[in-house]
Amino acid sequence: MSTENWCNGEVEALLGIVGEEDIQRDLDGAVRNQKTFIVISGRMKELGFDRTAEQCRAKLKKLRGDYRKVKDHNSRSGVHRKNWRWLDLMDAIYGNRPATQGRDATAESDEARCRSLVDGEGARVSLQGEESPASGPSEVDFRCSTPAQATTASSSSSSTPSVDPPCSPIPPPRGRETPPALSRTQQRSARRRRDHPSELSMVLRELQANDSRLAQLNHDLLREELERHDRARQEELRLRREDMEARQEERRARREERRARYQDRKEERRLHLQFLEAQAETARQKEARVTAELQDHNQFFSRIFAQGVSALTQGSAALRDTALTE
Repeated sequence: MSTENWCNGEVEALLGIVGEEDIQRDLDGAVRNQKTFIVISGRMKELGFDRTAEQCRAKLKKLRGDYRKVKDHNSRSGVHRKNWRWLDLMDAIYGNRPATQGRDATAESDEARCRSLVDGEGARVSLQGEESPASGPSEVDFRCSTPAQATTASSSSSSTPSVDPPCSPIPPPRGRETPPALSRTQQRSARRRRDHPSELSMVLRELQANDSRLAQLNHDLLREELERHDRARQEELRLRREDMEARQEERRARREERRARYQDRKEERRLHLQFLEAQAETARQKEARVTAELQDHNQFFSRIFAQGVSALTQGSAALRDTALTE
């Protein structure tokens, strides 16, 4: 099952659920904890994250592997230390727990038997002893319900196992030694840690508060960005509308101007035609007048010619008569 594409909110929710004492008790006490991861998946869905039980199991396994790698690297390297986003949360959950790598079946059964002795609240107390010259700091994870019941703790390679004096120790498994009792300093440290709020709860509350503030800030910024975008879009639409109206008005003015020019040219052509018709009529009248004058002149000259011919004829006749008489 893939563990990729988990957002930070999902990982924080998963670690917050896993860090709860009842979930830790179920995870530590059950060999097959499929039901526990089903519960975790249901809690994730209540928080709004849809993750299956197998996805939660795979993601937690990967987180624990990354956590061990970072812790191993930082324990070996004092200068080049690695920073990891979930280091503080994983420290709060697993930092004070005893090493569980390489445990055999007997140790698992002892631990499961110890988990069954928890009290009604299922309180987990992590004891951290002071560092002594002979050995390093001792860290013990134990649970107890009554002073007569006991808690067990598996020691790491660099710490000495110890037991809370109010709890009677459980008989160790075969081949193991009974862990020594806790010192008074460790008892006081345990009481202080038991009386104060859980470090994991404080870290989770702080992270949730920071996430809430960040989400609100992002929401406000997004809303302002959307409002600014809407205002810019509306302003752009208004400018486009005004530009379109101006262009339409310009086209309307051009159409009116072209219509006016067309009417002017039409009127000019009509007047020109009227002028040409008037000139043609004048020419026709002049031609008719000239034709009439020519006809009058022709008639006049015809009469004169006829009169001359008649006079000549009469003169010739008179001369002929005169000649005959003589």
